[in-house]
Amino acid sequence: MHKRECGNATPTGRRFCKRLIKLDMDENRIMPIDFETLQRLAFRRELVESRRLARNQGTDFHLALEQVLTRVAAGSGLSVLLQQRQQDIAKQAEIKLQKKRVAETKYAIKQARNMVSDHSWCGWFDGSAQPNPGDCYIGVVLKAPSGQVWEISCSIGYGDSSYAEYRALLALLELAVQHAADSLIVYGDSQVVITDLQSAKTKQIPTLLELRSQVENLMKQIPAVQLKWISRAKNLRADELARLASIDRTQH
Repeated sequence: MHKRECGNATPTGRRFCKRLIKLDMDENRIMPIDFETLQRLAFRRELVESRRLARNQGTDFHLALEQVLTRVAAGSGLSVLLQQRQQDIAKQAEIKLQKKRVAETKYAIKQARNMVSDHSWCGWFDGSAQPNPGDCYIGVVLKAPSGQVWEISCSIGYGDSSYAEYRALLALLELAVQHAADSLIVYGDSQVVITDLQSAKTKQIPTLLELRSQVENLMKQIPAVQLKWISRAKNLRADELARLASIDRTQH
């Protein structure tokens, strides 16, 4: 019902007509909506359509956008549509925040696991065989909580790469026991050795049984020992010491 249709109505009819007009307005806009809000909540295709409509009708973009969104809202009303979209945005923001918190928690846990205590001794080992099997060389680094460092670089005879890695670990543990290390974190890039030591005895590598037994006996002499695999890129000094041992041998 339009306003001009209310003009000829009785006083009672005009009052009823005005109520219908108010309800119709309330259905689409419960409260004034600023242009920035409309733009923020409108989808891209709705913005494109509104610009086209404003250009074709020669009207204001704000009015065209409101017209498009009102049509999209259909019977639910513009305010209801915008309220729903605001809720959707808030929900997505909450989901994103939760994911960020989960990621931050995982990162914090990972950092805590990799954190080296100021009271812990740290050791790095590496072994190589040239060729494989062939002449074996080891590199070892032991660092005390005080910052003092001991290093080993030497040839250990004939064997394969796994033998060389185990012998390097043995040399590191012997050095740690010699200096009475009470808490040791061991880093190595040999997945074979670290996996072998962390696996059940029924799954151990037969050819490494004796070396594993020697390592375990030495580990028992240190109150707390952690074995951690690291990439070769993070085991540079131990790797360098093993290579230096091979160079020294070839030069003599």
